[in-house]
Amino acid sequence: MTGDGENVIGMNASRSITPRNNRVDSPSPIVVLCGPTAAGKSTLAGRLAEAAELASADSTAPGPTTDEQRLADLALLRALEGPCVVESTTLPHLLPVDNHALVVRLTASTPVRARRLRRRVPEMSRTEAHHLLDLADATTHRRLRSSWGIDLATPASRWRTDLILGCPDQQACTDETACTDTVAALLTAAFRVYVGYLAGHDALALFTRIRRAHPAYIRRCGPALIGPVREFTAAAWRTRTHTELERRAGLL
Repeated sequence: MTGDGENVIGMNASRSITPRNNRVDSPSPIVVLCGPTAAGKSTLAGRLAEAAELASADSTAPGPTTDEQRLADLALLRALEGPCVVESTTLPHLLPVDNHALVVRLTASTPVRARRLRRRVPEMSRTEAHHLLDLADATTHRRLRSSWGIDLATPASRWRTDLILGCPDQQACTDETACTDTVAALLTAAFRVYVGYLAGHDALALFTRIRRAHPAYIRRCGPALIGPVREFTAAAWRTRTHTELERRAGLL
């Protein structure tokens, strides 16, 4: 773990992360974390909530029926307001494309997630852990298809995320503490960039430094977090997906 990452996690949130501006039209920060079981959502949501003084909520538990799941998802969507960090599998796909949230997906291979699960439940066998994760993943995919017609296996689902972070190891995480610290550092630095957009100032430098030091942990990073950026405004953040598609189409 580099010194950069340690400084991000250990910073005084009231001085370094929380947006400081007097613009009444500036939206409050909303971070949505999604990803499979044992990908680290709760751990990283807790770290970010504490560092950035955000309220936190977990809406990943499925509803008893499809209709009740839809109602729960819609209730969360209506009630969503910052500053907060929310764990939700569904929310990234229900937000309008021109949303002002920071959407981050956390991921890891099944063997890495199985080891994390067994660390929580030592009596669980390796086979049981893999079976449980396979079942949880299948249930999540089935629930999203039945409730909203969402297919997580399609490449289009990546467009609904600003950042995809995960352990680079495939069979076993070589250093779980350093891995968690690195992903947390990347998430927190990306949050600073996002807050910079909302507050109207450039905060790319720290995230750029950590991103370049740990490229293996990043599966996707939207252009709004990389640059070049024409303007740092809340409006620019809301239209980031449109801007990315225009760039890919050669229109910018």
